[in-house]
Amino acid sequence: MKTGWERMRQEEPFDREWAEELLYQYDPDARLVEAQRLTGGLSNTNFLLLLAGAQKLVLRIPHDRQCLAKEQAVHNLLETIEFVPHMQVCGSTGSEQAAFLDWKKGTLLRDVLGKVSDPKQEEAGKSVGRAMGRFRNIASFSRAGDLDVNLEIGFPFSLTPAFYNSTFDYFFSAGKTGRHLHPGLAREVRRFAVKHATLLESDTSGTGLVHGDFNGLNILMEGTEVSAVLDWEFAMAGSIYIDLGNLIRYDTYPDFVRFEAGVLAGLKQEGIELPEEWRKLARLADLVSLCSMLDHDEVGPIRNADLTRLITQTVNDPVFISE
Repeated sequence: MKTGWERMRQEEPFDREWAEELLYQYDPDARLVEAQRLTGGLSNTNFLLLLAGAQKLVLRIPHDRQCLAKEQAVHNLLETIEFVPHMQVCGSTGSEQAAFLDWKKGTLLRDVLGKVSDPKQEEAGKSVGRAMGRFRNIASFSRAGDLDVNLEIGFPFSLTPAFYNSTFDYFFSAGKTGRHLHPGLAREVRRFAVKHATLLESDTSGTGLVHGDFNGLNILMEGTEVSAVLDWEFAMAGSIYIDLGNLIRYDTYPDFVRFEAGVLAGLKQEGIELPEEWRKLARLADLVSLCSMLDHDEVGPIRNADLTRLITQTVNDPVFISE
């Protein structure tokens, strides 16, 4: 799962003096003992702060400080959900800002999927499905699109057939995605999108909250229960299949079918029942996400190879053969 992917941006160095200034704003009585860099993220920089009295906090330094206000708003929206850590932005405006988050114990879902076996896979899936259903149901928006700092729609977009096709038109014309794919694969993706776009008419999931990066690197587990859902910088309003597609993107883990069954059962417990064609809709939604990650001037070779493999896998998924 994103193994060996190159970072798009350099990690920030740890500035103890600055961190202590921020910490004083957060809690004047807190005393920093040690800082440890947290690995795994590919965009932002995170440090585990060990404080006097055995307290732990995460210092989050985003690549784009403007994202902090949006993340803060999402965390505030979800403050009643125990697996979303409390977040507080500190510092003056601009480059001096960062955020503190409560430390959450847990193991990455990615690592849990590689270790547990039946029936624990299904139980883990149920907890993930319930978690998705809970944040999904916390708010409904008037339309689909990216959320701004006020949790209003900034850039509108939705998974309609027309928007879907226009998005792929952009990727392979004015966009940069086509630069990083073999021309034959680029043509195949475009044909695939045109052929299957009408399936999106059956998406009736509405415009609930979407995490936007809902996968095994942003979900922590304690045993088979979700302990944290992290990194809400890509939160949006829209189709549930954006998150589902991301979640099932890497599906070669042992007993993954049982995990998927658990996710569906967990969603159902939260009042969300998916149609028979849910997997097709999830794959279609995720193809947009995969191609968008190639829409950059430069893409590292490992990242490029993995995305190319996933895109190829999507357009050749047997689930679409019957059409």
